[in-house]
Amino acid sequence: MLACIMASKRRHNQFFSIVVEGNQVEGVTNVFGAVFSHFAAHFIASNVVRPDVDDLQLRTLTSLDGGQLVKPLSLEEAKTVV
Repeated sequence: MLACIMASKRRHNQFFSIVVEGNQVEGVTNVFGAVFSHFAAHFIASNVVRPDVDDLQLRTLTSLDGGQLVKPLSLEEAKTVV
């Protein structure tokens, strides 16, 4: 029974032709090739210039400033925030 249901679903999930740029493509091999080409074109790395962190002028924290980031929160600071 399960095999019949799965075979029926498999038949309904198939398509045998698609339209690519106004042309109908038929056949399993041709449809596979068209779908593969479509998605391959979207995932090809392009030569886009992206910012690099090496070019950034970042300010570094002093030891005192860095220590302030990890100290416990005082009751007064919590009241001020709330």
